[in-house]
Amino acid sequence: LHRARAARPEKIRTPYERYIRKLFYEDLAGDTVAAVCQLLRRLPWGDGTGDDPQRVRHALMCCFSKVWKIKHANLGLAAAALGALGCVHPWFRVAVVDAVAESIKLGLERSVFEHNQRRIAEVAYVGEMFGCGVVGPQVVLDLVRLLVAYGHRELPPQPGCGCELDPPSSYFRIRLVCTLLLACGSRLGSAAGPARMAELSLHLQMYILAKDHPLPVDIDYSVDNLFEAVFSQTPRFGSWGEAAQCAVSRAGQALPTPPAALATPENRAPSGEPLTAAGSGLGATASGSTSPPGSGADADADGSDAESDDAASVVSDTDRLLAEMEEAQRQREALEALLDREEEDALEHEFNKLMLEASDLRRTDSASKLDVGIPMSLIGRPVMRPPSADRADGSGAAIRLSLLTGKKQRPVVHELDIPAASRMAQSMRQQEESAMREKAHLKRIVLDYERREAEEEQRQYQRELAARRASAFPASGASAARPVVPGALFVNRPSLGAMRRQRHATGAGAPHDQQRQQQQQRAGAYPGIPDHFR
Repeated sequence: LHRARAARPEKIRTPYERYIRKLFYEDLAGDTVAAVCQLLRRLPWGDGTGDDPQRVRHALMCCFSKVWKIKHANLGLAAAALGALGCVHPWFRVAVVDAVAESIKLGLERSVFEHNQRRIAEVAYVGEMFGCGVVGPQVVLDLVRLLVAYGHRELPPQPGCGCELDPPSSYFRIRLVCTLLLACGSRLGSAAGPARMAELSLHLQMYILAKDHPLPVDIDYSVDNLFEAVFSQTPRFGSWGEAAQCAVSRAGQALPTPPAALATPENRAPSGEPLTAAGSGLGATASGSTSPPGSGADADADGSDAESDDAASVVSDTDRLLAEMEEAQRQREALEALLDREEEDALEHEFNKLMLEASDLRRTDSASKLDVGIPMSLIGRPVMRPPSADRADGSGAAIRLSLLTGKKQRPVVHELDIPAASRMAQSMRQQEESAMREKAHLKRIVLDYERREAEEEQRQYQRELAARRASAFPASGASAARPVVPGALFVNRPSLGAMRRQRHATGAGAPHDQQRQQQQQRAGAYPGIPDHFR
């Protein structure tokens, strides 16, 4: 017995909430976007102090942020309505974008399979927002980086090294990125610029190539469509190593170069403290000359303090640049070490594969047949026989083999007697028997085929002969219904004795008209037979 389900409680909504849901879920269409936006603008948005404005805002936020409840084809209409309302209420647009981004991040944290369709609708909604001008290209690029890098400790992700939230065998994030960028279309490239698009394509390819290959058919098709529509101007790499090398070269080109005056060690004091203007010789004229009386000692002190602050800020900027250079150099060395290790692993794998193939080849060569014919040029030469050859000939318990030895110019043929009970002799005997059985089987197959061909030819000849006879003696009248028997042209014809008795009964000197009448009767009895056969 099925357990009875509890009745689902009905949610109580205000008239404003029901009206907003009716406009958003039922009336919103391609030709009614402007009318729906105008009706939504007429709602009591208020300042948030009353009860009705708060409920209106909450209902609008629920409708515009939970976009997985509407049809996928209406996502663009919802984004257009959001853009129209955002022109009047900018805070509402910001709140909806923040809510959608937070929901996407929450989906990355939980990674629930039941919510996959919801997550696809959210990223497609962000792409439609970009198409309607609600968000800029920076939001889309940041969202792509979040989808690719969230949960990974090492960036960029390496092949075979995933995380708990995004294992190497999971491809759903690739689907999310493809959905987002395909919803943005080619407008993203013109808005973000070629340099940022090239960097985004590089990071995305490194993430895709780090996954387990081959990719599923639908994911591979989506990736091909993405690079065809969005990244048509950027190169596509075939392996993770090529993409990593390109990233290393880009990192080397982007290293900052500090000014030569700031990079030299002479700009620092022996104690490590920053040099002031007077200590470095920049204020030699001021220190070497005496200040005239009443020139303002306080102003000079203020000027020296300002100069020392400027020098300290310059030194701090130099330290920051040097730290950035060291960090970039460290990352570049780490990437190069990783590439070298991958190359060494690939080389070792290929070497092991080559050695394995060589060992298999030697194994197959050793197991090959030893029955090789002696060259014709050596048949007439004398043969080296062992002393026990005479005894082996009479016993019949040995197999005699010819062994070809010596150099190429002077080969020598030796005869060896192998016992019949040895493993080598038994193996050779088994090979010969199997070869003979195979040869007999092939011979039987060929003979059966030839016999069937001969029988088919004979039957075809009989059919052609019957057809020629039927065409030579066509049937007419009553005999047309009788089956044609090949060769039986005189069936049911009276014998010579019956014909003689018939002539005797009619008289020997019967007139010619009686003979003619009899011929006509016979012609009626045997239609279709020529007269010279009667």
